[in-house]
Amino acid sequence: MNSSQLYRTGTYGMEVLTLPRLYIPGVVIKQSSVTPVSIPKSGVLNVVIAWRAGAIFQKEGNELKWVVNAGHTGLRATNSNCYPATTA
Repeated sequence: MNSSQLYRTGTYGMEVLTLPRLYIPGVVIKQSSVTPVSIPKSGVLNVVIAWRAGAIFQKEGNELKWVVNAGHTGLRATNSNCYPATTA
């Protein structure tokens, strides 16, 4: 956060290790310049799993994308920041 890294020039696809994963395609790195990358504000997800199995999905349009397993072998309880923050 508010830091810089040196990279070779070119176009990169970035992956931010959040739940769910955040992909930022087409980040162009030019020589001797700074390329700001904006990451959406996070939201908070509070989960308490009462069942032994389940999963958390992210809705994108009419499609559901798997985020993480929950329950017996996965996530049991969490208070996590999730990206991007949206309201339903």
